[in-house]
Amino acid sequence: MKKLVVIIIFFCFSTSLLHAQWQYINTPTYNNPNFSCDWVYSGTPASNSTFYWSIFAACAAGGMGQFHEFYLYKSTNSGTGWYLVQQGDEFNSWLTEIDFISSDTGFYAQHNNAYTTVYRTSNSLISIEECINEIPIHYLDIEMIDFDHLFAIDEESKVHILENDTLKVVCDLQYEFDEFEDNPSIIATNNLLFISCKPYLNGSYTYDIILKSEDGGFSWDTCFISESLNITEIKFISDNLGFAVGKSGLILQTQDAGNSWINISTGTNNNLLSIDFMNQDTWIVGGEDGLILFTKDGGDSWNTLLSPSTSDINRVYFPEKDSIIMVKTGYLYKTSLGLITSVPKQYMNPANFNLYPNPANENFTVELNSEVFNAHLEIYNLLGEKVLNQTLNIDQESIECRGLPVGIYLLRVENNGLYSIQRLVIQ
Repeated sequence: MKKLVVIIIFFCFSTSLLHAQWQYINTPTYNNPNFSCDWVYSGTPASNSTFYWSIFAACAAGGMGQFHEFYLYKSTNSGTGWYLVQQGDEFNSWLTEIDFISSDTGFYAQHNNAYTTVYRTSNSLISIEECINEIPIHYLDIEMIDFDHLFAIDEESKVHILENDTLKVVCDLQYEFDEFEDNPSIIATNNLLFISCKPYLNGSYTYDIILKSEDGGFSWDTCFISESLNITEIKFISDNLGFAVGKSGLILQTQDAGNSWINISTGTNNNLLSIDFMNQDTWIVGGEDGLILFTKDGGDSWNTLLSPSTSDINRVYFPEKDSIIMVKTGYLYKTSLGLITSVPKQYMNPANFNLYPNPANENFTVELNSEVFNAHLEIYNLLGEKVLNQTLNIDQESIECRGLPVGIYLLRVENNGLYSIQRLVIQ
């Protein structure tokens, strides 16, 4: 059976400060002692206090076959307590997506070997309505505007629109999508629709394409073609203003409804994975290795903020578009914008800091370039405990580690307000 579990390891690199700024949300977990189970967790905030959390489990036992289970939970008190609102089990069916646009209104998608079924609710999953498929097919992405307006794009690049209770095909984009590339994504503004995708084009999957519809999804025009496969997410705050984020620190901005895009420098080479906004000037970006970027001037400048994790920040939210930020890494965290922007941090250029050998045994060397003087070194274990703390007075210094237990550590070097982080393995 295909392995579905993703194990997230995270470090705390200033435990007391982290706890003061970020609140970890204790989410429901899955346990079935009678079977061997793989599970996937996924969550979404619907408001500042209302969160939804889904669990999908694939279980098997020798001679007893296998089965799937899924659970949907809701919290109305910011994750302090959870209660079960939906449960299901089916051999060849699994949960693929859940999203809520308000505390009560949302949808989830259930996938089986033949097609995807979409269920929507306007009363917190107490009652659920099935969206009937005009054709049985798998959906690659779904976007809900409100309870009566829902869009989907399928694996054959057809666009579906909800009419009454049926998802009907209204346009064929005539592209081909690769299952090994990112799925296409539908983005809605007040009057426009966008699709960000990586189609089979000119004989290969080598381009990002952004499509735009001005008539509600019935026809689409190409408004952007890149020279690479870098875009990971697009978000618009209005018909005109939007940002795209992507690999190697990519941030693109449009101010003319996607007709032209400008590249904005961020000062990082980390892959950027998610973006959301509070208002026209205030945006937040989540990236790999726990990177969180923040702008309060509409993207002209970006600061690196204290992160709750060194795992990839694969989703960031401003629920209800106010000052509360939610971050998802495989876990959920929340904070207020005021707390994390009170101590902005900037990344040190990764080229300024080299670590070897890694894995290490008895010693390792920290090598700094000529621009870094009197840097400070800290090492943390998996529990967030500081196990080493010293000043680096020379540009190449050997550190003894034979007294540290075998395992994974976080090594942090700071100099003149800039910091760089690397994982250190001791064996």
